[in-house]
Amino acid sequence: MKSNLFKITAVLMGIFSSPAHAASIHAWVAYPDGGKVVCGSLSPQGVQGLMVVAKDGAADLPPGLTLGPDSLPSLVWLGETGDIFFSAYNGTNWSPSRVIVPSFGNHRGIPSLAVSGIAVVAWAESGSGGFEDIFYAVRTAEGWSGPRPAHEPNSVPDILPTAFASPEGKFAIVWKSLDGSNYVEKRIGDPAAVPRGSDLPDDLAELAIGAGLPLETAIASLGDDGRARLAYLKQIIDERERRAALMLGLSDTPFPTETPTETPTGASPPLTMTPTETPTGEPTTTAPPVTSTPAETSLPATATPAPRHVYIIAFGDSITYGRGSSTNGPRTGYPVILEGILNYNFAPTRFHLINEGLGGEQTDMGLGRIGGVLDSHHADGILIMEGTNDMFFNISFETVQENLKQMAFRAKSRGVSPILATLIPTVPSLRPAQYQRTRNFYTGGYVQSLSRLYGIPYADQWNAFCSIPYFASVLMDWSTGNHPNDNGYRYVMSPEWYATITPYINPSFRPVGPVLALRESVQAVTRGSIEDFGYSLVPSNDLVRNLVDCYVALRHPDGRLLVFNSSWQLTSAVTPVLRGVVLSNVPRSGSLLELPITTNYSAGAYTLYLVMVRSFRNPLDTGSWTGYADIHFTVQ
Repeated sequence: MKSNLFKITAVLMGIFSSPAHAASIHAWVAYPDGGKVVCGSLSPQGVQGLMVVAKDGAADLPPGLTLGPDSLPSLVWLGETGDIFFSAYNGTNWSPSRVIVPSFGNHRGIPSLAVSGIAVVAWAESGSGGFEDIFYAVRTAEGWSGPRPAHEPNSVPDILPTAFASPEGKFAIVWKSLDGSNYVEKRIGDPAAVPRGSDLPDDLAELAIGAGLPLETAIASLGDDGRARLAYLKQIIDERERRAALMLGLSDTPFPTETPTETPTGASPPLTMTPTETPTGEPTTTAPPVTSTPAETSLPATATPAPRHVYIIAFGDSITYGRGSSTNGPRTGYPVILEGILNYNFAPTRFHLINEGLGGEQTDMGLGRIGGVLDSHHADGILIMEGTNDMFFNISFETVQENLKQMAFRAKSRGVSPILATLIPTVPSLRPAQYQRTRNFYTGGYVQSLSRLYGIPYADQWNAFCSIPYFASVLMDWSTGNHPNDNGYRYVMSPEWYATITPYINPSFRPVGPVLALRESVQAVTRGSIEDFGYSLVPSNDLVRNLVDCYVALRHPDGRLLVFNSSWQLTSAVTPVLRGVVLSNVPRSGSLLELPITTNYSAGAYTLYLVMVRSFRNPLDTGSWTGYADIHFTVQ
């Protein structure tokens, strides 16, 4: 579905080339593969001539790839222990890989390489305090130089260097440096060495996407000026999906909910849970678009006062945007689902979640963008979840933490309440190295310490996902490996944000219900009969507690407990009969099942159980139960 959508968008944008143009493309690709580094050429026929450049010991990170004026590739890459390796292709063979910069035990970012009359490699390396500084080494006739600093020592992050070289033997290095509150471009070397355009041709980018290469793939080609152009496949895909989203005009639609209108017996809801009216007089149970402005009108003296409106920005990368969900965008991302939960639980207050997710964004980019977003919306709060792309590009944890802190401070300075989030895991089997880096970021407490030091609340999304049994199989999008699917967004991410927000919205809110009951016309049944077991239901005033999996089980006189599966067959496996049920949309009463009492049923006392468990939680954990009912009957 997503690939077809992308192809349609690509055609409309005119980014596919003609066969004649594509035939002229000459490019190379390189990527990590389980400790190896693999390189080959890219043509309209696909990837050809793959060769193993490094046989083992390479980190699972994008390599630094470049082309010389002769169109032949050279590579640098990080080893697992932080050494920087180099190899060059002479048209027949790759030179033996060699360490050109040994590790000093510090964190290093992805190295960048340029070769054109001169060879220069640049990288970011953490120093005291954990922030990176930029270093480089140059190859001359005498060999590779030792590491050289690109700038004076400082106490701010310097990240993402790119090396350039000109045919005249001049070089330049360009990087980002945190200058007070924003990242600015810094550079050393000859400005003439930096090409005016650095993007890959669109047709070449499409070939790379269509080749089925991993996201860590580096792609390099020569521009018309004879200088190398480099991009990573992940950056290309992120940019293409941003362009597709802009063209299609994807927008939020409300999460379908039903505002509760009845209260469980003996309990009183802490808020008025009835549909309110907008100033136009039209009943509504969902939030209007965030861009709408209620029309001014004269209301009768008996009219309900207009509800209070609360605006919350969801700020982040493609996870916030909604990539990986069924629409691959905001219509099924977490902000619109969270909006529905808040409006259900806290009516008549109206909540508006503003999706400001930007695919591919790293925290340095987010820091540069957040000020404009805050100024545009004048919101009450902002949910900040970024850093997944930093993990991909191996930015230091300290730098990610600093960027998140600065974003939160930027919000506070404008009177907007920030809430941070820990990062969700990637699919371990698809993206093991990124999973481990993200895990280390979590266990290192980098987001949690911001909460302790500065009083910034955070949603523990890592724990929320990892606590779900088989989370990778049931919650994650396997086409990308680092985004939730619909289950992840709806049943885990949105409820975790809700749990974090609630104490700051209405600390007195108390969830009630759901209330369940089972009924049967007679308590003594005979073999050969078919017994109709009915139910009655009053949903909870908390929509999160209404998002459930339903389990139905039968205990036999000998103590055996058998569970009905989705086909309503009794088995020993603990499986739900229904998954992802929204109880507020279920009839308030009806028939649960018609149970044939066959001759195999032993005489004695039986118990039928109905248990509601928060969706995808462990049914054996009673803390995940939101509703329970049982009924006893005897087979004569």
